[in-house]
Amino acid sequence: MKIKYAIIICGFMVAVFMTTYVFADTPTPEAIEKWQQLSDEEKDSLRERFRTWESLSPEQQTLIQKRINEFKNLPRAERQRITGNFKKFNNLTPGQRKKVRLNYEKWQRLPLKRKQQLKEMNQRLQNLSPEEREQLQRRHQQWQKLTPDQRNKVRNTIRKRR
Repeated sequence: MKIKYAIIICGFMVAVFMTTYVFADTPTPEAIEKWQQLSDEEKDSLRERFRTWESLSPEQQTLIQKRINEFKNLPRAERQRITGNFKKFNNLTPGQRKKVRLNYEKWQRLPLKRKQQLKEMNQRLQNLSPEEREQLQRRHQQWQKLTPDQRNKVRNTIRKRR
């Protein structure tokens, strides 16, 4: 008798599992309607992204899902800042994107102390008044016009003053 109930329960569990498995990929009517409203270009883009996703390893998919969840938990202002940066990046030319990636890789290789120095310098630049920025811009333009020898002389003069 116990075996009979065990077989019935197992059969029921298999049926539930199969039903869940078969219907898991069945889109809802709302999803079908949204899909039909997409342009051909949008559909092609989504198909390509799905193929890309499917080609990722489970570890890569898990990492992406983790980052998406972290993003969702960020304050709204931070999410907007990040989204804005993505939009700017997507509007760059392929050459500009490559340069951004190379700069990012370069940044990642910098020692922590150097990163901190650069962040502090950037903060000081952000805090400059418009007049100070204009003066800095003029000096930068003058610096650009110098030959390498002239630049080295200026550097040496500054080093001696320190």
